[in-house]
Amino acid sequence: MQIVMEEDAEQLQDVIVNGYFARKAESYTGTATVVKQEELQKMGVNNVVESLSLIDPAFQILDNNEFGSDPNRMPDINLRGSAILDAPGLEAVSRSNLTGNPNQPIFIMDNFETTLERVIDMDMNRVESITILKDASATAIYGSRAANGVVVIKTIQPKTGQLQVTYNVNTDFSFPDLDSYDLLNAQELFNLQKELKAYEYDGPDRHLAYGIDKFLAQGTDTDWLAQPVRNSVGHKHSLNLMGGDERMRYMFDLNYADRQGVMKGSDRKNMGLAITLHYNLNDKFIFRNRLSVDRTKSTNSPYGSFDTYAKMQPYFPIHDDFGNVPAYYNYYDAYKGENMDYFYGNPMYEAQVGNTDESKYVDITNNFALDWNITSDLRWKNSISYTYINTKTDQFISPDSQRFIDAAGLSDEDAGLFHFTDKQYERFYINSILSYSKEFSGHFVNVAAGFNATETSSRLNGHVAQGFAANGLADPAFAKGYEIDGVPITGEGKTRLMGALANVNYSYNNRYLFDFSYRLDGSSQFGNDSKTANFYSVGLGWNLHNENFLKDNTIISQLKLRGTYGETGSVNFAPYQAKNIVNYYKDFRYTGLMGSYLKGIGNENLMWQTTENSELAVDFGFFNNTFTGYINYYEKKTVDMVSNITTPPSLGFSSYTDNLGEMMNKGLEFNVRVNLVNKDAWRWNVYANGVHNTSELISIGNSLEEYNKYTQSGGLTDEQKQEDDRVNLGNDQKVASHNFLVQFEEGGSNTAIWAVRSLGIDPMTGQELYLTKEGVPTYEWNANDKVVVGDTEPTLRGTFGTSFGYKQLDVNLTFRYQFGGQVYNSTLVDKIENSNKYYNVDRRVLEETWRQPGDVVKYKANFNPRSPGYSPTYTGASSRFVQDFDLLELSAVNVNYDLPKAFCQKLKMESMRLSFNMNDIFYWSTVKRERGTAYPYARSFTLGLRANF
Repeated sequence: MQIVMEEDAEQLQDVIVNGYFARKAESYTGTATVVKQEELQKMGVNNVVESLSLIDPAFQILDNNEFGSDPNRMPDINLRGSAILDAPGLEAVSRSNLTGNPNQPIFIMDNFETTLERVIDMDMNRVESITILKDASATAIYGSRAANGVVVIKTIQPKTGQLQVTYNVNTDFSFPDLDSYDLLNAQELFNLQKELKAYEYDGPDRHLAYGIDKFLAQGTDTDWLAQPVRNSVGHKHSLNLMGGDERMRYMFDLNYADRQGVMKGSDRKNMGLAITLHYNLNDKFIFRNRLSVDRTKSTNSPYGSFDTYAKMQPYFPIHDDFGNVPAYYNYYDAYKGENMDYFYGNPMYEAQVGNTDESKYVDITNNFALDWNITSDLRWKNSISYTYINTKTDQFISPDSQRFIDAAGLSDEDAGLFHFTDKQYERFYINSILSYSKEFSGHFVNVAAGFNATETSSRLNGHVAQGFAANGLADPAFAKGYEIDGVPITGEGKTRLMGALANVNYSYNNRYLFDFSYRLDGSSQFGNDSKTANFYSVGLGWNLHNENFLKDNTIISQLKLRGTYGETGSVNFAPYQAKNIVNYYKDFRYTGLMGSYLKGIGNENLMWQTTENSELAVDFGFFNNTFTGYINYYEKKTVDMVSNITTPPSLGFSSYTDNLGEMMNKGLEFNVRVNLVNKDAWRWNVYANGVHNTSELISIGNSLEEYNKYTQSGGLTDEQKQEDDRVNLGNDQKVASHNFLVQFEEGGSNTAIWAVRSLGIDPMTGQELYLTKEGVPTYEWNANDKVVVGDTEPTLRGTFGTSFGYKQLDVNLTFRYQFGGQVYNSTLVDKIENSNKYYNVDRRVLEETWRQPGDVVKYKANFNPRSPGYSPTYTGASSRFVQDFDLLELSAVNVNYDLPKAFCQKLKMESMRLSFNMNDIFYWSTVKRERGTAYPYARSFTLGLRANF
């Protein structure tokens, strides 16, 4: 069995699989990264997507510093930069019409489109190869779906021979990574609060201070960070049976995974089973069918958000004097002669009242294919697929929750909420491709033509029930009724897409290469005046190593030049965005009938977003391919970006959707690998890759101009801003400004950081000195003075590593790096300068804040909330918080050992492999900030066994 697998792996290196047909890699002009199962597993066994991001840096998982290693959080992915603009609050202004992650590539599994969630949950042992298609020559065949790239997954297919059984088991150990948190202990925090007169021993509130003294005298110094987290153990199992003869082949897959998160009570469990049958009628007709059923249940932690614990005061204990977990902390008020609440909730109480947050989905997919080998050169492939996905979410908030304790205007019988949604999704897909291949007199021609059609439909039902008698009755059947002033929700959508495609691949003497692709798409999402879209690509290549003047060259073993250009598209807007949308008055009747009103105006001219791709590349190999690699230069120009156009209020609508705006991404990719040793039983190679990407906004529409105004005001309306200036010294706008760091300017980058320039803290006054947009120093912060002060896109990012082996032992280490970019350090804002000192804060509050004239420090004085006449002034978005962000991470360690053949035979096995994987072992960066604020990051290692019978 092992020999068969190795032969397949070698064949994969020579073929590019694009989901419709396969092409020889040497005659292919497009840009594609081909990854085998073994390479994926060297980067870790968490999931396919994480491993791909370490192999090819152009396939980028965007850092999510908020949700860390949450197993139920789907990652945001882009390929070669963003084709759609994204920013906090932008969805409310110009992206309300977009669905899902608009920059995500599409995923194709065994020639059929699939979802990111299914790819995340799939068993990595099922993968035979994955091909990442990047440029237009590689992706244009997908037309209006291809602007963000295509990821093609080919799973293992049944093979002939006697019954073969493969069993894999992995045990995962995960540990929360809390090294980035540096908080005050109980005595330090209380000393700071007393210094700021938050608590005093004289006056009417002195009992508050006495209460805290009591906790401290009892030795209370609670490690709140440790309370909601755990060291977790998970496991994965997969069983594969296959066999058959030349006529009939079969395969049965069964897998189960239990991924335990490091937040207590969080996990993701999935089970899948699949049956695959291949029937060869007479070497002319080949029938294939695969039926798969996958079920996933995800549970979010009842302990809530991790940042709740990060700000908890350590002088508060978890339990009261009687061993109970109180909802609120209290103190004895001698004036009133009774216990009074501090108004600080105990998050551990909320974790035990019975709150639940679960999601379940079932995916049933059947793929059927019929191949007709008409002649040795002519082949007709037909396929049809049906997918049904049912997703249900339940969220129960107990009537005992802190949310309902003394809730104003709410009776006890109305406490408790149950949120329920049920979404059903169906997709039908048919595909027919006729292909012809012929080689004659040095000419090799591949021609393919065909069509495909897709229909997707979805329906959403949901409701919120309210009023539960006890926390153990978490079912709508026990509710008092619907949520107060609430109604059930429903929604539906249907889209249809039909496309015709053609492709020509030509090579002469395997030296001169030509590719051409064309696709015509028609979509129900387009406006009536733009129902069809044309996409195409052309590619040229030259295999210099096959020229006579380089043949038998002992230095150059491969030298291939490639150039491509083409147009691809994207249709990431809602099903009925091109249509007028009517809504109904639900709470009003006229003569017993419901009234209706026009909710949104459509655009009959609405069409696809187009991305113009161009690329120049060179693939090289030296010294019998001891040194190999490639260098790619690309440009992605996105035109007709989908956006909202702001309209005058007199029209009755705030905006409508249209195509406007242009954006350019330019980049350089490289990949090199050197086989240093390959002699006798020893193997050693090193590798490195990287990508440099820049973006530029060529033109923007008026909706983005409106967004710039929106972000300058911190999301406040003109009336709210005036009230904020009058009553609150503009503090609401300043606090909100840290969430609105993106603006859009023609000629600028869409990843630029916008803030007011700072000259630092004045040592004599402790106030921050700013620069206006004109460069004039001032102590006044003004949102209109925001300029570009950094860019989150690094100069270079990628991975490097080494693999070495001896006989049956293989070891791989992979490092991730980036440098040259900046980041806005929110920890400096939320936990130091604008922090609420009634809660716990970063240690730098004690060491690096201004206290007296002459202090040369980085941060302003701490708030003094009890000083007479004191009004705190918060800090707005400032370049002081922008820091250079360079990082180095040991992302993956993989060790494999194949037991000797003779030993395996004694155990009646074909082979056995032991494996050890570690992920996120070491992390270093130039920025000191809290990582994983809502859900911590985790370090993990995995022990695995694979047995073949």
